[in-house]
Amino acid sequence: MPPGTRTTARPLLDNPVFMIILWCMHCLRTTIAEWDVTLGLPFAVECVRDAKASVSCKQCSGRASTCIPAATAMLGDCQDLNLVFAWARRVFWTVDPADPEQFVEWPYPSEVRRKVAEFMKELAHCFDVSEQAHRKEHRLTGNKAHVKQNHADYNAFLVARRSELPSVPAPSPLDTKEEKAARFSKRLLRLLPGDEGYITWTLGKRAFFDGVSQVVREAQDDRDSDNDSNVSIGGDELEERTMIDFPLPLEEI
Repeated sequence: MPPGTRTTARPLLDNPVFMIILWCMHCLRTTIAEWDVTLGLPFAVECVRDAKASVSCKQCSGRASTCIPAATAMLGDCQDLNLVFAWARRVFWTVDPADPEQFVEWPYPSEVRRKVAEFMKELAHCFDVSEQAHRKEHRLTGNKAHVKQNHADYNAFLVARRSELPSVPAPSPLDTKEEKAARFSKRLLRLLPGDEGYITWTLGKRAFFDGVSQVVREAQDDRDSDNDSNVSIGGDELEERTMIDFPLPLEEI
């Protein structure tokens, strides 16, 4: 058995939890490295918590390594990445009612979905690069002893950042699911102008938006009006309809 492989069994959950926001950075990088965009499926971080009492995800436990969540000051950016992925899945991957194993081809054909999946993967890589830059800025990489010493400074940084967050209204039993999600999101920290990684992450979100917009517009304009009945609207109009509810603001830099 290869060195570093865990051999002891651990009590497992009946229903493993697929991490949506608090995934492990090792899992993010593994998914980026192994994801096959040619399959045309939406990119998703494959991080699973499958044990009843464990500090490690399934992958890290199997590799006898330590889980590394995204840096605390970027958990809001994790949330934003998830919002973009959820939006893309909802918009582009509509299951065909006539065949649950297929996706509808109108208004977004398979080639558009494949390109959107590639943009999703690129955005995930952009997040990874930005997160690493943030860690280096705060000396959270390298020798474990040195990293431990730097955690006090980082915790002070987090306290200061949290003090700058806008106040959040008190919860109400009448709050909708969307209002609860918005309140949760506002409590999470994000990169700000001047932070290492901020420009990279902001450009990545802009590149995703622009790339998806262009693919949708060009695919619609390229349809053959003589042989395709789905050309009642032009590329510009379909682009506008598609991107109108994009979930993130695009900051100016």
